[in-house]
Amino acid sequence: MNAMAGESVPIQTRFCSPAICSAHLRKNWQNNTAEACGSAQGRRSVNSLFVVTKPNLMGMAKTRLARDIGVVEARRINAMAMSSVMKAVVDPRWQTALYVTPESALYRRDPIWPDTLTRISQGSGDLGARLSRAYALAPLGKVVFIGTDMPDLSRKDLAKAFRFLNQADCVVGPADDGGFWLIGLNKRVGSAPPFADVRWSSSETLKDVRANLGSAKIQYLETRIDIDDAASLNAWRRKSD
Repeated sequence: MNAMAGESVPIQTRFCSPAICSAHLRKNWQNNTAEACGSAQGRRSVNSLFVVTKPNLMGMAKTRLARDIGVVEARRINAMAMSSVMKAVVDPRWQTALYVTPESALYRRDPIWPDTLTRISQGSGDLGARLSRAYALAPLGKVVFIGTDMPDLSRKDLAKAFRFLNQADCVVGPADDGGFWLIGLNKRVGSAPPFADVRWSSSETLKDVRANLGSAKIQYLETRIDIDDAASLNAWRRKSD
């Protein structure tokens, strides 16, 4: 039987605040990846997946969409998209963490979130600061970020993103609104994330990230619809029919 939202989370779920979890997270992911690969070789390259998310609570989920279709329907759409994403992110080929906000989401039971996944607080700042913080926490290797508003996301998409990073410095899943639904980076010693001075939630978001990447080699996944408002929801429905 599922616990109700707001109950405490089972003990197997791991919580990390940004200030204390870096060493623990690296050790945990490296050990788990080595076990999944069946040899110590797995420690050489870690596939890290951050799922940037927040609880599916009334008034918190899909606020732009809610202004168009109401908070109840927006919450239902968000639950549909989030549930689909959560089915894709649990896989032994990568180590997944839920990168959550607000801080209280670390300790709440959410019926959509897998209880066994590590949760990390996003902390403060704009999206660029929060993504940069997650990048700093990740071990060296491939680091991929996704949100939870892409109901078409599949394990094949994630596997393809990590595979592209075998040859590229960055992989991007562009969104039709000028943003992105996935971004992945090869984290090497001394490398920096491309998230500073980006105009977030605008048609210039991906353009700014690309400018920050300079001469880095970028591979692209297919462009998809980011469901943020009634127009994009209707466009996604037409494409899915």
